[in-house]
Amino acid sequence: MSVPDADLDHAIVETEALTDRLAAYRRRIDILVRVGGRALAIENKPWAGDQTAQVNDYLAQLQASHPDRHKLIYLSQKEKPNPLSISDVAWEAARISGRCDTTNFTDLATWVGECAKLAQAEGVRRFVDDFSKLLRQVFAKDVDVTEAAAIAKDLLRDTESITAAFAVAAALPTAKTILFHRLVEQTRVAASGWVVQEDLSDLSWRWPGVDVRRADLPEFWFRLEFTSRDLRWVQYGIKTIRLTTIADDHASLKLRLGAFGRSWEDWVWARHEPSHTDELWKIARDWDSAPSAWVAVQEGRFGGDVAKAAEFCLAEVVAEGLPTPPAPAPLPAA
Repeated sequence: MSVPDADLDHAIVETEALTDRLAAYRRRIDILVRVGGRALAIENKPWAGDQTAQVNDYLAQLQASHPDRHKLIYLSQKEKPNPLSISDVAWEAARISGRCDTTNFTDLATWVGECAKLAQAEGVRRFVDDFSKLLRQVFAKDVDVTEAAAIAKDLLRDTESITAAFAVAAALPTAKTILFHRLVEQTRVAASGWVVQEDLSDLSWRWPGVDVRRADLPEFWFRLEFTSRDLRWVQYGIKTIRLTTIADDHASLKLRLGAFGRSWEDWVWARHEPSHTDELWKIARDWDSAPSAWVAVQEGRFGGDVAKAAEFCLAEVVAEGLPTPPAPAPLPAA
């Protein structure tokens, strides 16, 4: 079901929407979205079973309220509704005509994760990303969940194991800080001849990061920044000494660096998720729930990736011909 982008701002979302066009008006659709003369209904079935004629009634309600301009999504780990709710023949006919479809919570988790990457506000991004992880933990049947369950079972063998587990968890922030210092030193070696600075200030409003600068480009630099004091989330990009928002007149630069990058305050271009370019895609790893990025630092491999990303970004700044900020006015004579 296609909806023009201009109509999305006027969408109306209801929960527990009554089937008011039917004799069985006491049925309630879990989620109903009405936009641009169309309707999207979502039947959320994480665990509960189907009721008699339930899906059949929902499709009838949608056909009565939005004839041939609707779709019902059956959200469940099952492939299709129980025949008690709608016959297999009726479901398949409606599916072929585009009036309904099925999706599962594992696919939903993937989609929510992609949405998190597009969020502009950091707080929103973290919330949506946490929701994606929760869906995976609850519904995914992959190796990670099985492995986590096995580890948890092992940790719960006795009180000594539990005590050790909490001791390891308490030491993790310190271990991350040590690895952060190693990352800076690795970047200095890999970016020989450039200026690499470490920012791990104790000031709560400063976020830790690694700055890479070229001596011939003092107004701009590359920064890999953790957007939390506990070194969990990362953003990266190009910064400038100008504390003003960069105008959107450098579309070609942003296109080369990666779509969905954004500009604000002293960031010329910044991004949370991996970019499509070879030089940048390794930078935005999962630093929170996966060990791969920290393992790469421990093995001495990540500093080179940071140096390559910095070299690529700053070369694009030169190619774009970004204006040099004006020099500050001289102080008045005493």
